[in-house]
Order: sequence, then structure tokens, then C-alpha cells
Amino acid sequence: MVNILSRLPAESALACRQVCRAWRNLFTFDDKYFRDMHLRQILVQQQQTCNTLSFIFLDVFNSVYYVDFDEKSLKKLTRINFPLPTETKILIGSCNGLVCFGIPAKAIIPLCVDPVYICNLVTKESLELPKFLTDEDIKVFKILSGFGYVPSSNEYKVVRIIEYHDGDELLLNCKLQVYTLGAGSGWREKGKSGYRLIMELRNVFVNGALHWLDWTGKIVPFGLVEEEFHLLPTPPCLPGSSTFVLQGKFQLQVLGESLCLFHQRGNRDADIWVLNKSTSYPKNEQLYESWSWYRRYTIPLNFTFEYKWLGGCDNYGFPFTLTKRGEVLIAAYSNENAVVATSYDPTTETF
Repeated sequence: MVNILSRLPAESALACRQVCRAWRNLFTFDDKYFRDMHLRQILVQQQQTCNTLSFIFLDVFNSVYYVDFDEKSLKKLTRINFPLPTETKILIGSCNGLVCFGIPAKAIIPLCVDPVYICNLVTKESLELPKFLTDEDIKVFKILSGFGYVPSSNEYKVVRIIEYHDGDELLLNCKLQVYTLGAGSGWREKGKSGYRLIMELRNVFVNGALHWLDWTGKIVPFGLVEEEFHLLPTPPCLPGSSTFVLQGKFQLQVLGESLCLFHQRGNRDADIWVLNKSTSYPKNEQLYESWSWYRRYTIPLNFTFEYKWLGGCDNYGFPFTLTKRGEVLIAAYSNENAVVATSYDPTTETF
């Protein structure tokens, strides 16, 4: 029965919940078996078409959208009728149909969010995690968060890093917390991060780890299996100093299945550096030393084009995925301020 129902589109599968109680029980929030089976069927269909990429978006009105991109035509953008809390402000991450959303947190640095909502876009159910509570003596400086999946244990984990002042405004404390969905243990304290991670630059999840850039120009992954921080080799474009942000624009991305670093060099060119490993990270940190980065793409920015790149003070942005044919998809603004995607073909060097 699960094998058959898992082959249906999400909307049709949801309609089957109303048939009988046994079918409804298949679509509960914590039923990993059906969700994983449904995901595997989607992946099989994508491998058969060999072209499809899928994306989830959250707009400024708290509406969730889903779109398939098959390189030949951009299918219709579908709005998912999912009632999000009005305080929801950011999409933190998504894995296998589960999406983590954040709400504004009371902090010294604006735009901080607390990752407290996990939503299942297939069953239209949501789970609210405990918010970070403070007393009058604690002033939150900033909150960083991430969401990822551990295939070996079939677990979904939310990571929350809180930097705060406890009475002494000159002393900055740190809390590192991990929440495992379905474990029943709540937020678990994991000590301190030991790194000054940059909140303004989003983290990415790849190779079983959440990755951040810190203020000294290092790439810092947090492995979800061992729940520890590591250090990766530094790409040549990162100078490794506290002033590296002023020397160019950097952004971590996942292109294909590889960790990438996007580096905008002034207003003329942008480089994409790729880590030459796509498997899970080794437990022995010394093995990282044999890993290396290589510059895979150089994208010209001074092109005559009807769109402006999305993000950044100069309206330049960064790529967000690779197509199956090796083209780079880039987010941009149209003249009507609508978000569009343009692609860059590195073989022909054309947009």
C-alpha cells in the first residue's frame, strides 16, 4: 500500500488521507518510512528525466512556493497552501520535504531568527520547537542556525548557536545547541562553538555538515553525525585575516553535490572555487590536509543584460545551483523587480 501511494504526487497523496483511518496514519508528521519512500520515488522520476531540478521559495508575504526546472522549460510556480505563522521571517533550510523556518529573535543585532518551526510540506503538518528564553540579565547578541539530515541514522537535526552578554557587556558568551527531531530530548547543550561565525552570510548543508565562514577567513563545518566543529583547507582567494570581508564578497554555496565558494572580485569578475571532495567528511581531521580547492568557473559581471544580479549593495548576487548540463543558475532582478533566474554557460561564456 505504501509502495503504491508513494508514487502519487504530493497533492494526490494528501487527498488519500481522507479515505480511511489506516491511510491517514501513513501520513503522520513522524512517519519517516512513507516520507523516505515518497522521496525515493521522486528521485527515481528525476533520474529518468535527467533534467529536473526542484526549488522551494518563501516570499515576503510568508507564502511558500515550489517550482520544477527541467532546463527546457520553467514549469509553473506553484504556491503551497501552507498556513505559516505570521511571525515567520526566513527559510533556514530544507531536507527531504521537511522545511525549517525561523521567527524573529530579540537580539542586539537585527534580523536574528530563532529556528523553531519544522514543516512537512507533504502532510501539511508542522512542529514547533522550544524558543530560546532569556532572563533580564541576558542580552542576546546574535543567533545562527542551520538544518540538516543524517542518512546513516535517518535523523533530522536543527543547530542553534547563541552569542549573548550575561551581565558583563564586554564579555561575549556562547551556547551551542542541537535538536534531533523525534528523539524527545529537546535542545541539547553542546558547549561553545569556539569560532566567530558570520551571521550575515548564510550557511550551507553538504557532505553531512553545516558550513559557515568565520571572521578570520576560515570555512568551519559542523558535522551532524559527531556534532563537532572542524576546519577545512582555506581556498586561495581567502586571505585568512579579519579584514577578508573588505577585500571581496564571499558566499558559500552548494553546486551539484560539492561545496563551493563564490568570490566576487570587484565589479568585473566572479570566481567559483570548488572543493574536490563530495563524500562525507572523515573523522580524522588530519585527512583534510590532502583536500584542495580549484577554480572551476570565472563569470564576467560587466555584461550588458536586462537583469540586475540579486543581493549585495551593488545589486550583484551569486549562483545557487548547477543544471545537469553544467550551466550555472543565477538569481537576478528583472526591471519589474521580480525575481528571475538566468543561466551562464561556461563552455560558450554566454548568459
